Amino acid sequence: MIHVDKEVLDLFEDRKRFETRPDIFEKMVKDREKRQRTILQEIEEHGNGDKAFVIGASYILEVCSRAVELFEAKSSQIEQKRFLIDFVLSSMTWDFTLKEPFEAIAEMAKTGNLYAR
Repeated sequence: MIHVDKEVLDLFEDRKRFETRPDIFEKMVKDREKRQRTILQEIEEHGNGDKAFVIGASYILEVCSRAVELFEAKSSQIEQKRFLIDFVLSSMTWDFTLKEPFEAIAEMAKTGNLYAR
């Protein structure tokens, strides 16, 4: 913001150069002010994103620290336990190889081709 303010001030200091064409000077000032508003808006959006990230991260940490307690609680319903398992496994990747006939079954399920060769 300080850099943009300095640019606008520099334009005003150079105003005498634009005495013959004040329309050009006014356009330059408006462009700089528009750029400043855009930068301020972007800064505000980043700040809002940071707040959302902190809230989301704190919620995830809370759930993770209580995962065993939440899962083992008798009051937890099956859907809640299923959601917790899905949440924990959502970013997990599997690296394995299937042996026949399971490889053929998996390929058939993936492609929908019942007559795989």
